Amino acid sequence: MDVISKLLERTAAHLIADHLERKRGLHEGQFGCRKRRSCVDAVAILMNRTQQAWGRRKVAGALFMDVKSAFNNVSKAILGRRMEELGLGADLTRWTMSFMSDRQVKIALDGKVGEANSVDTGVPQGSPAAPILFATYLSGIFGEVERAVPGVERIPISDEDRNEQWEFDRSECCMRYGSTRRMDSGSSSGSHFSCYV
Repeated sequence: MDVISKLLERTAAHLIADHLERKRGLHEGQFGCRKRRSCVDAVAILMNRTQQAWGRRKVAGALFMDVKSAFNNVSKAILGRRMEELGLGADLTRWTMSFMSDRQVKIALDGKVGEANSVDTGVPQGSPAAPILFATYLSGIFGEVERAVPGVERIPISDEDRNEQWEFDRSECCMRYGSTRRMDSGSSSGSHFSCYV
């Protein structure tokens, strides 16, 4: 039964990813969870943009965002709405909602297993469908960042880490980001980010 469910999860992941690629549902700068794109590509682009900024006597700044407990905090309701917004078929959306329903977890510590507890958020880590479901869940964030910060260029590197790069005059960069600081903020996706500037 476990083999059959993994095959079904892999098939659903393929169908979701294929739809999002054909319909351009993921941001062009999204590198994680996509075929023929890797972290190496994202780093190469970041290095290239930094060198270009330096060539124009600008300072390149980067904001690294880490999604806290990424897969564990995916809201089923928000993911379902996002899938509908992206035009994923009703069957795939229903399958995803079912896949995320009636789940239980047990904690094992020092060889002892605790009682089962119901969970109503999160996608199962280790599932072939988890990475593309998470990318789908966060796919709307990038447009929000673009609208909030004009001129921002994003390079999402992996399923949990996002990178945004800006180009500033040296004085503006020092004024805005004079020192490294950490800030926590919520998002409309229901995820919480730790930002390092």
